[in-house]
Amino acid sequence: MTFDQIFRDIKQKITQLPKEMGDLAVNHFLESFQREGLEGEGKWTPRKGQSGDRTTRRNLLVKTGKLRRSIRITRITPTSVSIGSDIPYAQIQNEGGTTHPQITSKSRKYFWAMYKKTGNQFWKNMATTKKTNLTVNIPARPFMKFTPALKSLIGRHIVQKIKLVFQ
Repeated sequence: MTFDQIFRDIKQKITQLPKEMGDLAVNHFLESFQREGLEGEGKWTPRKGQSGDRTTRRNLLVKTGKLRRSIRITRITPTSVSIGSDIPYAQIQNEGGTTHPQITSKSRKYFWAMYKKTGNQFWKNMATTKKTNLTVNIPARPFMKFTPALKSLIGRHIVQKIKLVFQ
């Protein structure tokens, strides 16, 4: 094997890396939904009033699966890759923050239906509140973040690709 062949092989492997790194990151972020937290970052803050029994509750950030399915490579160049989501509430779920939803007649009907279904006083309180706007604080539940675990995963992948050139 000549130096020219080695350089060609390395260059060919490097051109594939942004896509491969993006795929690794997307899969890593999808796993955070199963773990209910990013690897090495701890668990997400539980919902208020949520019991710890996993058999009686659904996973955090998963109701329809729309947020999880929206995570994808959004931009790729020969030297970079970006991962993101087009869901409007993705950023506030990932980073946390405050939102101010409006209470409409439609939402009040939903609250009454939930109260009748569950008997939970919370839904009755929501249905009968005099407020038309709420202030809701959403804790950060990061599902997309460049963590040391992801950096290590990508580093191992790059080393493995370069080793292939010399085998």
